[in-house]
Amino acid sequence: MKRTRVGDDLAQNAGGQWVWHGQEIRTRIGLVGRGPETQLTRILSLLTGAPRRTARLCQVHSSTVLQASEGLCGEADALFTDATGLTMAVATADCLPVVLSGKRQSAAIHAGWRGLAGGILRRTLERLADPAEEVAAWIGPGIGPCCYEVGQDVADRVVDSSSSDVVVRQRSGAQHLDLMQAARIQLAAAGVQEISSLPLCTYCEPERLWSYRREGPSAGRNWTLVWRSSSTAS
Repeated sequence: MKRTRVGDDLAQNAGGQWVWHGQEIRTRIGLVGRGPETQLTRILSLLTGAPRRTARLCQVHSSTVLQASEGLCGEADALFTDATGLTMAVATADCLPVVLSGKRQSAAIHAGWRGLAGGILRRTLERLADPAEEVAAWIGPGIGPCCYEVGQDVADRVVDSSSSDVVVRQRSGAQHLDLMQAARIQLAAAGVQEISSLPLCTYCEPERLWSYRREGPSAGRNWTLVWRSSSTAS
């Protein structure tokens, strides 16, 4: 997966499909207090080549998958499309952004512990026209096992959907959850062979990434934008 820079943020190209991940940044692009549509319009104005038509979700920590269309698509946590000229947008603040890229279709996913426990990655792969072994996956920054302490119920539910390897036990007896490892295990189990990631912890990166656990309700959002180029669709 080729990586380039867009300002202080990250843009990645996976076989013609572009992924952009960056903050809704207070000082650099002045988005505090503005709604998602305004934020996205401003971000897209800074990105050369990104389609201005956007598809976004009312994210509810579910395992619901919807086909992308312009505007607010409904309550769900994953979008997929075969269309060019449409940017799929996912907002995160500790949960993982996950992107799936196939020759025929692509997907953008908001995956927290509830979504992972509910099988949102598998459900999204099942909606794609491409077989899983021909899909490339990208996992973006989320809260890391260094900082993500969880209770027994949460740990058990994610373990049941992946593996006991996703729980990191601390000397204190606390249980920390490795969301990225859980996503990797689930993607591999579903047949995905090409999996890449940007292994940054949102909690540990206050200068670059928002974290709900660190900042509470005042936290902004990290946007992941995905669009298909004509070379992907051909």
